[in-house]
Amino acid sequence: MKNYQNIIWIVASIVTIAGIYPIQRHIVRNFEQREKSLRSEIFQATFDYQVNKPDTTFYLSSSLNEISGLTLSPDQQFLLAVQDEEGIIFWIDKTTGEISRRTRFANADDYEGVEVVGKYGYVSNSKGTIDKVDLELGEKVETFKTFLNSDHDVEGLGYIKLRNSLLVACKSYEKKKDKDRKVYRFDLQQDSLLPEPFYSLDRDQIRDLLGREKGTAFAPSAIATSPDGTKVIIISSISSAILTLDLSGKILSAVELSKALHRQPEGLTVDQRGVMYIANEGQGGVAKIHVFKPIKKG
Repeated sequence: MKNYQNIIWIVASIVTIAGIYPIQRHIVRNFEQREKSLRSEIFQATFDYQVNKPDTTFYLSSSLNEISGLTLSPDQQFLLAVQDEEGIIFWIDKTTGEISRRTRFANADDYEGVEVVGKYGYVSNSKGTIDKVDLELGEKVETFKTFLNSDHDVEGLGYIKLRNSLLVACKSYEKKKDKDRKVYRFDLQQDSLLPEPFYSLDRDQIRDLLGREKGTAFAPSAIATSPDGTKVIIISSISSAILTLDLSGKILSAVELSKALHRQPEGLTVDQRGVMYIANEGQGGVAKIHVFKPIKKG
């Protein structure tokens, strides 16, 4: 009888523990989700723009349906853009979105990024080759080959004044190596791409900061810097998100992008007044540039 009672007690204990464990697991999971959500809200609140509420939207010419890169002219009066297929820099009126003129610098290629330093425009293709264009003469003056290739799929080009360097953002990764996307630095003093990544974007950390359980890895599609040169802003079209980082690589903000508004963001720049411009490909419709004024704080 005693043995029988012991068996009943053991079975009852197992049943009780088995019932409690799922409850405990559910509580822990809910707590972790709330913690992630709160952390995501904090990181989104620190962003300087209401990135899903544009102040202005420009509807672009069909020539720019495949817009893939965006920057500002040397005098800040025009937006300069490139598109996927043609070796042309488009000069866009900042107040109307109309094309003012074109600078043809090369034959057709897969052009993905554009940046301006002084009187020169720099245009990158998806394989990491960078063309240097004299914007006053309207012609290409030099081409730089780098160690990057189609496996890296270069998608963004920016300029970091404090390092006198271009930032080269890779959408993909080299085969047989880690899958965190990289941003490299092209030193304008040496005219060469430095082998050590400037940033290595931790996909798991970014996913966590965005409050996502799972999802597509953050893969850059455009990159720019703040007017004072102390922050770097990176957009990912494929994961519908935008990050701000300091120069050490610390993530300062992480924000979800509205897929309805930002159907395929491929170009990004910020002018000296802090106004941000995000260019979206047409995706079978009309390409757009959304304009965002910085949030007034205090």
